[in-house]
Amino acid sequence: MRRECLDNNGGGGGGGGGRHPERRQGNKDRGSAVRQFDKTRLDSLDSGRTVRHSSCRSRTYGMLQENSNGEAHHSNSNQFFHPNICHVCKSRIQDSLRPCNWCHMISYCCEEHKWQHRPHHIEICTIITDFINDDPQWYDRCYLYDDWVKLQASLIRIIQVILKRQLEPYEMQMFMFTKACFICHQRHTSYTCEYCLSVSYCSDHVHHIYKHYGSMCYQMSLCLNLDVRFSEDSVWESLRIKNIFPDVKRPFTNMESFCNQYCHIRENLDYWSFSDYHITDYISDPLTLYNGMQSAHLFHPEAITNTFVIHIIAANNVDRRNFLAWELLLHLLNRITKLIIVLIGPELEPEYNEHQTCFYCKEDNKRLILEASSVLYHDYVFHINYRRPNVIVGFQAELHRPLPALNPDSWSESIKTMQSQKCPVLLTATLSCKADYDITMIQQVLGPSVKPILSTFNDFRTFRPYRDFEAGYVSFRNIYLTVYDNLNV
Repeated sequence: MRRECLDNNGGGGGGGGGRHPERRQGNKDRGSAVRQFDKTRLDSLDSGRTVRHSSCRSRTYGMLQENSNGEAHHSNSNQFFHPNICHVCKSRIQDSLRPCNWCHMISYCCEEHKWQHRPHHIEICTIITDFINDDPQWYDRCYLYDDWVKLQASLIRIIQVILKRQLEPYEMQMFMFTKACFICHQRHTSYTCEYCLSVSYCSDHVHHIYKHYGSMCYQMSLCLNLDVRFSEDSVWESLRIKNIFPDVKRPFTNMESFCNQYCHIRENLDYWSFSDYHITDYISDPLTLYNGMQSAHLFHPEAITNTFVIHIIAANNVDRRNFLAWELLLHLLNRITKLIIVLIGPELEPEYNEHQTCFYCKEDNKRLILEASSVLYHDYVFHINYRRPNVIVGFQAELHRPLPALNPDSWSESIKTMQSQKCPVLLTATLSCKADYDITMIQQVLGPSVKPILSTFNDFRTFRPYRDFEAGYVSFRNIYLTVYDNLNV
């Protein structure tokens, strides 16, 4: 990955500065001093001191400590993986944490939770244990950053071949976010940041913890808190905006003004709660599509029919989780009476579902329908349930990456299929360079004359951070927006 990409993640900057591709000789005696510094820093953060982010909003560091030592009880513990919390109950109490006896890659707070999760874990655990037994330097070998990223991706592919199935998202995260030194990437670590629990160091590099504090630590901690608190909460049902949106007396031009007009229930609009961050991620997709189509002048009222079909390519579990927010588009486009969201991607389970809309939508006989298909896009068009789209959307689709399929040219086939639909195409990316890669990929497949009519920063990006394997930091969804009127010349 190009290094310039890491400096443009939309999250306040400075996050990637601590990474170094080579192992350095550290001072092994500094561990206790670092821990004392960490405790002092945490005490100051607990006081609730506000900090100013690059986005010029005041946020309170102290709020990240909310429930920091508690447990989150989930009916499905496999919704996400983190190496430094209990996988079952998501407890972050470090004193009671114990790793799996065999693979040492996943942790639990007690023996009961370890054996409770064992039936889910044993299959991949057995393979990882074989890797460890076959490699005497598994824990001590150091890697350059690019080699580490390639190694983890390779391990995922190998295990998928052995198991003859796609890995679950949390199983992939076991490799993408495995516990390893942030600098040299050896798996034997001696210190983990006690605040964010997401960055570890070996004894040679523990002094680099000083470079970790600040924006990077804040975003990592925020990300973990959001993962734990909202892994299964129903955000849509708790939102009041569905009954008052849109309101001509509450104009908005970007995500921040939208939240200030419709989501905040406090007088202090500078203070953002966990729910506020999560809501921006939840509603970003429909608002991004609406704003993108409006900005590119592709919404023609006379052409909008009663039924509007949106194809979301390379769809994943985040797209499925946020599906209900698409009701906002029914509120924005009055002529639509049936909105059909078609999620297409190998990570999904086949599904058909009609959502119960709000009182006003029911009064107007408006319907919101979900269809999910677990295939690649060029296969979906031959599916028995195929519907011709009004628009094709790829949220972080990353057309420049190989798809999880046996055919290495699968994206090329899907891009040609997208062209054959003769409709607008909207793509988003977490980084400007990734947006450029997508444009280049389309031109490589369809020719240099195929160019977007809009390529810009997205005003309705999400403020919710996600851990980013490649960046070694966090990224934010829907940062950059690319719009084509269609993919034909």
